[in-house]
Amino acid sequence: MGDLLQAIGDHAEITGFRVMSGAPGSRPLVVMTTTGFLGGPELRRHCHEQGKAADFDTLTVDDVVLDLLSPDELSKLVADSSEGAFSRFVTPEGDLETQLVTMWESLLDFTPIGVLDDFVEIGGESMSALEIVVQVSQRWGRDLNLVDVVDAACIRNLARLITASPVNVDEI
Repeated sequence: MGDLLQAIGDHAEITGFRVMSGAPGSRPLVVMTTTGFLGGPELRRHCHEQGKAADFDTLTVDDVVLDLLSPDELSKLVADSSEGAFSRFVTPEGDLETQLVTMWESLLDFTPIGVLDDFVEIGGESMSALEIVVQVSQRWGRDLNLVDVVDAACIRNLARLITASPVNVDEI
């Protein structure tokens, strides 16, 4: 854990942090204050590049005294957090999500990617979305478009879209 703490503390955008253990079997929660532009996926990537375990959740908070937060106060902060402030790292379920994670990690040169990580936040753009469209068509025979990939926003939603029954235009 000491090496992970060092890797987190070494990130230039971290202005303060505390790592809290959750319930048994859950991931650690990194509660952090930042210079304003660091999200959970980017911090996980940084730690992974430092050779440290990167399967933790993050919560970005405004200036608070991190050492004084109780577990109950942290739970409330997570529940009340604004969109984007809380980032849960979720591993893939099943073969399709696992293959999509591998595809995205290769295309985006970003590791690790959780199935709820936002495509745009982790560096996705139109060219990588186009490549995802092509690979999905080749591997699973699903015809998607760029808007489908961006609207899905994460691997879990994209997997649901891939497994959904195609809409027959004649039935509409």
